Amino acid sequence: GLLGGVGAAVARGREQHQATAQAVGSLKETTDALLTRVGKIQHEVSVLTEVLQRLGSQGEGIARREEVDAESGGQKRDRLGARVAGILALKPRMRRLEAQIESLAADVMADAQSLSVGG
Repeated sequence: GLLGGVGAAVARGREQHQATAQAVGSLKETTDALLTRVGKIQHEVSVLTEVLQRLGSQGEGIARREEVDAESGGQKRDRLGARVAGILALKPRMRRLEAQIESLAADVMADAQSLSVGG
């Protein structure tokens, strides 16, 4: 009787341990996948940031030349306007990427919490 009960308890403990190990494994896979996605998004953000900085400095250069060369200023103003429009068009995309990163981070935290509570 007693030995059978102990054996059953040990078997139950082993099953729980395996289930926990599997949960940890799947959480690790999920986390790795999310980190890969975050890495890709961060790369995109840094590329976009570079583009924005380049456009910004080009825009400043155009603005400075425009002051010097007022006759062809009209064309340059148009080009500057087009660049500014380009920058403004990129900003929502950067905000979207930042929001994606935040929600991925929240997912990871939620997974980690549900695992520690479940264990």
